[in-house]
Amino acid sequence: MNAFGMVSPVYSFEKSLSAFLHLRNQTAVLGIVFAVVVFLEPVLLLGLAAWLARAWAGLRQSWMEVAVRYSYALVPIGFGMWLAHYGFHLLTGLYTIVPLTQNAVMSLLGSPLLGAPIWTLVGLPVTIVQPLEYGFMVLGFTGSLALTQNFAEEDCKHHWMRAFLPWAAVCLTIFIAGLWLIAQPMDMRATFLE
Repeated sequence: MNAFGMVSPVYSFEKSLSAFLHLRNQTAVLGIVFAVVVFLEPVLLLGLAAWLARAWAGLRQSWMEVAVRYSYALVPIGFGMWLAHYGFHLLTGLYTIVPLTQNAVMSLLGSPLLGAPIWTLVGLPVTIVQPLEYGFMVLGFTGSLALTQNFAEEDCKHHWMRAFLPWAAVCLTIFIAGLWLIAQPMDMRATFLE
């Protein structure tokens, strides 16, 4: 949700939603988007996967027990997305410590002892950072698929693929959404209802 709220297409969606609902309050529009992305979408996605896994594989646990158990397999892909998102911020701003330190010393001492701040010194280029982001996503996706397979094999040895496929689809959906997010230009959030 954090990265989702920082890309241009989401701003366009929020503007459209605002116009459609005749809302001028940014907090209300963001609240609706937040509720859909953080509550409604996971409940539907995980609930459907749990229901399908129970129906196809004949799992005896309740759909809630299945959803909770298999949701643990989503931790690696979530961590991969977290690394990709925050890695972007860290690596593209990696060298900003230099001009910040120069400016702090200059402000403290009144003279540019370390030289004038070089504000153009920022970090690694996106051409280097973006492949790392994709790598984090692939590792997280692979880890989630491996855990999902492990859970499915434990739950039903002979028909494990039937329990695995709905959750693999959830992993794939999250992975594709993450790749789409990484490919979007990141913007600074400003008021979108102006």
